[in-house]
Amino acid sequence: MLHTSTVAEYLGFQKPILMITPPDAGWVTFIQKIKGGIVVSPEDTEGIEEAIMSLYQDHQQGKLSKYSYSEQDVRSFDATKIVKSLAQVFDKLIEDSIKRKA
Repeated sequence: MLHTSTVAEYLGFQKPILMITPPDAGWVTFIQKIKGGIVVSPEDTEGIEEAIMSLYQDHQQGKLSKYSYSEQDVRSFDATKIVKSLAQVFDKLIEDSIKRKA
């Protein structure tokens, strides 16, 4: 099981991600969309081997930039921003609750 916070932390490193996960996992589409790395099914052992070799060769040849994703792509996963958004939700809930009691 892959936790949202783990993927968000990996994205913060701005390095390619080797995501070994079922193809229907929530992050697959996003990682593919931003070209953030390689996604391989856990059952696809040959695909995992190919992905590792591909990333290694790209590293050796200085081609990891093809996995570059922008800060804007991952900005919405910034912990500070998430906490602020959550605080706003709680503030709104408290405000609504007070209004209903009044």
